[in-house]
Amino acid sequence: MKIKPLHGIENINFGDTKQQIIDFLGEADSVQLFSGQATQEQKTAQSEIHYYAKHALTLYYDGDLNARLFGISTSHAQVQFKDIKLIGLTEQNLLTQFPQLELDATDGFFKNYVDKPNELTFLVRSGVVKRIDIAPNLITFFKTYGECYSA
Repeated sequence: MKIKPLHGIENINFGDTKQQIIDFLGEADSVQLFSGQATQEQKTAQSEIHYYAKHALTLYYDGDLNARLFGISTSHAQVQFKDIKLIGLTEQNLLTQFPQLELDATDGFFKNYVDKPNELTFLVRSGVVKRIDIAPNLITFFKTYGECYSA
């Protein structure tokens, strides 16, 4: 699975509808719902998190943006960025391969390193990369999908 910075992963793209993802991956193993800001057309806007265990993917849909894919988290062993497999990399190897990473947060057990230009977050636990969070460019995303944010 190759990360496409600011766009998605493999054939999954930010802005995709739930149906497009279902057509590609099938039904999610589980879904978590959250109430969001209501619009005139909806009584409540539901944001959703879809979990795909087999693919080690978590997909986030924003209810305020017509339930478009807004975020991706993965712990898939084969996930790659710039042809480097990420899950299982040591913290030192991660920083050697990607010297532009900045430490964003740490609590002594977890560390989050961010690649700001590519909107990637690398979660490191016990000195090893365990998860990658992938996000779109927010300005572009809101201009494209956020009717309430259009100028």
